[in-house]
Amino acid sequence: MSKLAGQMLTARGVAAFWLTWCVAFVLMLWAVSPGRTLQDALAAELLQSHLAGGYQVRNPPLYEWLLWSVQQITGPGPLSYLLLRYALIAATGILFYVALRRTVASQRLAAAFSLSLVLLYWFGWEIHHSVSHSLALLAALLALFIAALAYAERPTAMRAFFLGLIIGLGLMAKWSFLLVVISLGVALAITPATRRIYRDPRTLIVLAGAALPMLPFLLWLANLDPDLISRRAVPPGSGLSAALSLEGALVFITGIPLVFLPWIAFVLFFAWRFPKAPPSPPALPQAVAIRLAGLTAITMLAVMAALLLFAMATGSALFGITRFAIHYLFPFSLFAALALSGLAAQRVTEERFAPRLATTSLAIALVIFLVKLGSFYVIPPASEATNLLPYDRLAEDLSQRGLGNAQFVTLSPRDAGNIAVALPEARALSLSARIEPPPPDPNPDRPCVLLWGGEFSVPPAPPPPANPSPARFLKLLGAQRRSVWHVLRGENVEAACRKVAAKGML
Repeated sequence: MSKLAGQMLTARGVAAFWLTWCVAFVLMLWAVSPGRTLQDALAAELLQSHLAGGYQVRNPPLYEWLLWSVQQITGPGPLSYLLLRYALIAATGILFYVALRRTVASQRLAAAFSLSLVLLYWFGWEIHHSVSHSLALLAALLALFIAALAYAERPTAMRAFFLGLIIGLGLMAKWSFLLVVISLGVALAITPATRRIYRDPRTLIVLAGAALPMLPFLLWLANLDPDLISRRAVPPGSGLSAALSLEGALVFITGIPLVFLPWIAFVLFFAWRFPKAPPSPPALPQAVAIRLAGLTAITMLAVMAALLLFAMATGSALFGITRFAIHYLFPFSLFAALALSGLAAQRVTEERFAPRLATTSLAIALVIFLVKLGSFYVIPPASEATNLLPYDRLAEDLSQRGLGNAQFVTLSPRDAGNIAVALPEARALSLSARIEPPPPDPNPDRPCVLLWGGEFSVPPAPPPPANPSPARFLKLLGAQRRSVWHVLRGENVEAACRKVAAKGML
């Protein structure tokens, strides 16, 4: 393992690691997982194999645009979702290395820190299933840091346009990218070595570059009802109770250290074991990059704290957000990791620190892969076993009933998205918080049916009792996961079903 880790401490080794790790996950999940994650299901429900300028006000459409592009090559099946997810994960790992070359002078140390991304719990584990649009956000913010430094070093019209293009794409990835742009902009303005870009007339080209990727969404937005947009931004009756406000503050405060675990523990341990005496001062380019990354992270944290305090003081749910989630801190942690890695690199012995950190990262990456693989053979309790819901067999049964190209209206976005993935000719929508109209149905004469089950009991009957069976290693015993769905169809159902399907809500 240590010899392999040594081979990974180059630019080529970093690219090989991230590509190999992600290809391994794609092949494994494609082979063993019968269903897509909730995040993939939500994307499938929104896209419906339909390219549009936008799909919802809550999230911009870059992830769906990328997914549609991948599906033009692979088709709309499960592989397209895996390829997009892991292409973005690999891109983030590689871009993190490129960004680290700005804050860390040594190539070997930068490579080791790039591999160590898997030591961040949220990146090593959570990113495989709990985010979608945030994947594009992470890649975009690293590209923004790299492009901003390149433009600050040597301003040209082409670099200004490229910087603006990244800003526009980042804003189309997730609205929170605006916080990243503002924070980095403040950091550039208060850093003496970079503030001159604000006096350069070529900086205006950044605005043109940023507008280009946003144009399709803005045109789509212009056709929506303005009242609908305002209801999405601040939904009627939305507000924060005192309990939710305190919960959000607690998640924010505790999340600041937690978002770095266990990565920071390994870095500090190896820095303590292999110190450099005396620490080497950074070269000017590294010092500027470390300052920019650190100031950006601090500014992001300050703005989030101010928004949280405002929401607590007014009791308002900004943009309909009623809970502060720890994933809002992911961008902050990446910028902070860039700065902390640069500071650590000055204080460690490269020859001993880099291979140890790389070896640990490779070992943890292998453990994560094996645990993830094992999770498909061990059935967790109750509804947590959603990765084993047999959507492939549900699709086969629906096709045998002549419903392979039907319009489905479900109670669960997980059901709707997985049906859309498993039955590419069908159309599936869920009764969710959607207020934007779904894309038009290219086949309005198709049968329309109501479907529910899997995660829900049949109303008005109470939920069925939990199965206390101890046979949790079902696949190892040759058994299959079973779930029950219910289909309601017929002449009396068609009218109501079509009305709901056209609106996307009751």
